[in-house]
Formats: sequence, structure tokens, C-alpha cells
Amino acid sequence: MIPSPIFDPPGGSYSAALNVEISCIIPEATIRFTTDGSEPLPDSHLYSVPIQILESTVVTARAYRNGWLSSGISSAEYIITGTVALPTFDPPPGNYETSQSVAIICSTPGATIYYTTDGSDPVPESEMYHTPLNISQTTTIKARAYLMNWATSPISLATYGLPVELPDAQHVPSISEILQIYPNPFRDDLTVKLSVTNLAESYQFKVYNLKGECLHTQNGRRNGVFEIAWDGKDSRGQRLPSGVYLLRLITGTEISTRKVVIR
Repeated sequence: MIPSPIFDPPGGSYSAALNVEISCIIPEATIRFTTDGSEPLPDSHLYSVPIQILESTVVTARAYRNGWLSSGISSAEYIITGTVALPTFDPPPGNYETSQSVAIICSTPGATIYYTTDGSDPVPESEMYHTPLNISQTTTIKARAYLMNWATSPISLATYGLPVELPDAQHVPSISEILQIYPNPFRDDLTVKLSVTNLAESYQFKVYNLKGECLHTQNGRRNGVFEIAWDGKDSRGQRLPSGVYLLRLITGTEISTRKVVIR
């Protein structure tokens, strides 16, 4: 009796289409197969090249050789899943005046969503999504969905811009005026447009965190309307983490404060 045919790869769940080879350890044997669930017979499809599996399919095969008893029937089920759908956000990303309750949704049934809010890419060790996220300050959410035997979804990203309430005046200066800061939020380079009166002999440009700690100081001697640049680093040259910071301009007659967000 001829040994039963062997499938490579074996039956199972796969996230994409694949080619299946059928072999028999008896070289002279011919293999007949079906993909409709019926029993393979001598007049069924003759195997000659790998079978392309594009959707979930059961492949059944039997080997034959003249003068030998035909093999037993081998069967393999291939389940083709796919890629998990891209997570979406509700409400959609954008700028809002008040705190938002953000739901993360995946249209693939049974998928598990993991997310981050620190700029890193989500992995299975990240925070698992259960309930809507309360977003009360400018935040970027990254989300990715997983499902066993499926290809992981692409990463979905959403940024929510919200106004920031300043701490008490005893910790940080009150808001006055700096003409313009852009882009805001920013990552690498910020342009600050200043207006310094002719009466001022010099100015100081300082950066504070929301604890009132001065992280960066830049001194200059200039008047009129002009621009300066800041690279998002502290006085030691270390890049500051994502968050909200306060920019403060001090001249001989004025103090001006604006907020900025580092992504």
C-alpha cells in the first residue's frame, strides 16, 4: 500500500495566501487531489505544481501507482485570515476646547487593541485598550490591533490639541505677550517672534516646565521685532521630553509668557 501524501506547509491558519506542495515518499506515485471536500479519485485533479490557496480551503489527496494499493486519504484545512483592520478614533483627531473622551475602535471582530501616549509604537506589552481615554491636554495616541493567526494591523495615530491651563502665578509667570511661536506643537525646531521695545537694553528668553523650573536660558541684546530659534533642548543640550512648556521673555520693562507643546 502506498503511504499517504504529505502537505507542506501543513494545514492551519495563515494570514495571507500561500502555495501548498503535496508529496509522496514513493517517487513513481501519482497524486490526485480535490479542494471541494470530495474524496479524491483516479480521475480527480492530477497534482503537478504547488496549489495556490487564496481563501480558506480543505485540500484532500490520495496517491496511486499501478500494481499497488492506493494510499489512504490525506486531508489538510487551510484557514486564510488576513490583516487586522486599522484602528480608528472617535471623536476624530483635531483641536478641541474641552477635554475629550476618545474611543479606539477596530472593525475586525475579536481584535485586541494596544495603545501608547508617549510617542512609542504600541506592542503587546503596551497598555491594552478597554474603555475610552480621557484626554485633558494635548496628546498623541498611537494604536495597533492584534488577533491570533492574523497579520497585525498598521499603526494608527491621532493627535488631540487642547488648551492648557497655567499653574498658579506663584510658580510660573502670568501670560503677557510674545508675538508668535510656530510650529506649535513642534518636535525639532521652534521659531519665536519677539518684540522688544527700544527702551530695553537686553532681553532674556527662558523656558519653564509646568513646575516652574527654568530649563533653558538665552540672552540677547536687540530691539524691535525679530525672530529667535529654539531646538527643544535644555541648557545642558539634552532634548526635553514631550509635554507642555512655558516660554518667557524678560526685558527691562516687560515680561511675556506663552505656552508651547513638544511632541
